[in-house]
Amino acid sequence: MSRKTAAKHALLIVIFTVIAALILILAAKLSETTDDTKYEMSSNAMRVEFLNSCGLIVKPAPEVQEIRIPKKFGTIYEEYNRLQQSQGFDLTPYAGREAVLCSYTVLNCPEHPDNVVANLLLCDGKLIACDLTLNEENGFTQALITVPQ
Repeated sequence: MSRKTAAKHALLIVIFTVIAALILILAAKLSETTDDTKYEMSSNAMRVEFLNSCGLIVKPAPEVQEIRIPKKFGTIYEEYNRLQQSQGFDLTPYAGREAVLCSYTVLNCPEHPDNVVANLLLCDGKLIACDLTLNEENGFTQALITVPQ
């Protein structure tokens, strides 16, 4: 093989290596984007659709409240964050930040027809926590997502 042919082969190998590396980097970025946008819920329709996908029928107009996640978690927030971690969320990175709490009345809970709400906690239009709560004396707060998605 001549020097010229060997140089062409070496150049082709370098070009194919660079292309393969770019494809791998692009695939990784697309995967990250998919994970980051998995719980994108910038509109009420997206939030209602998410709740429906969890098997809930809700009143489409939520009660909306702006809250601040504490900078330092007390016992209640630590316990709530453990519940969130069981669903694949973590509130720790949002400590001290403003968030929006959207509470939807659940309509398909026959045992408690008036007092069950699905809470969605959002920061910058992204779901960062969620739960199902029975607002009664012996109520409960439980995971909304039973298996991290």
